[in-house]
Amino acid sequence: VGTTYDTMMKKTAMVAAFAGCAAAFTAPMPMHGIQRSHTQRSAAMRPSLRMQVSPEDQEIADAKAKLDGPAPVATGGTSYASPDKVAPMFLIPTKSVVGDGAMVGDKGFDPLGVADSVAKLRIYKEAELKHGRLAMLAALGWPVSEALDKPIAAALGMKSLLVATPIGIANGVAESGEALLRAPSLLNGGLDAVNPLFWAGVLAFSAGTELYATTIKKRAGFRATLAALGAEELTGVDIDGDGQVGAPTLLKADNYLPGDLGFDPLGLYKGSDEDKRTMQLKEVNNGRLAMLAITGYAFNEAATKIPVFNSGI
Repeated sequence: VGTTYDTMMKKTAMVAAFAGCAAAFTAPMPMHGIQRSHTQRSAAMRPSLRMQVSPEDQEIADAKAKLDGPAPVATGGTSYASPDKVAPMFLIPTKSVVGDGAMVGDKGFDPLGVADSVAKLRIYKEAELKHGRLAMLAALGWPVSEALDKPIAAALGMKSLLVATPIGIANGVAESGEALLRAPSLLNGGLDAVNPLFWAGVLAFSAGTELYATTIKKRAGFRATLAALGAEELTGVDIDGDGQVGAPTLLKADNYLPGDLGFDPLGLYKGSDEDKRTMQLKEVNNGRLAMLAITGYAFNEAATKIPVFNSGI
């Protein structure tokens, strides 16, 4: 009897073990009434376990998100390319029109409140783009001229226009024993050695570009700039010739795009409106950086007497 009992217990244990293993590979069977009601109660209780956010905390979080500004995007710029209201960098006078995000590159920076009208803001934008484009050319041309002017001049049998750094000043001797050569500038000197025909060519090119912009592309020129800055209100004279005294009607047009000369030989300015605004933003950002860079070039060379090309900046 004892042996039979032991055998039955072993078989029962083995069946239970196999049943447990098989249960791991099968869908659980619902326990009618008990498990369903327990599940329903658990589901009903879940929302109460979530963190409750008061309306005041939510308002604070929303305000902080607006002040933090747009998040960066992977294009190298920021989502300021979207026409959204931006958080100002400084306190802006109430008369200023910046900060609404309607213009690409508007970072809410106008501490003096000089842009008190859309016309003025567009004029300042035109000036910023012109200086930014020139600065981008100069930021590249300055170190390249210091590196290549002397060998090119030697190959052509001409005199180099670079300014030599006095030997013994700020380590003004390169590794090869030759004097370091700096680009001519107001602070470095050497501009008097530049051929006057070069300056005449620069003046002619600039005048031609302005004439093309104002006459053909209908950009704001000198007269429109004076009108936008308030000269017509002061004199009561229609300076820009638009038939009225006040801000130029040209600058009030919704389709007026500062700096647009229709110059796109490679056809890069295409795509959606968002893509175009992103391209505009990249130009603005690079122009601003170049203006800082070229200023740094000039003061660095004037102070250290070391060329940008050799200074490693």
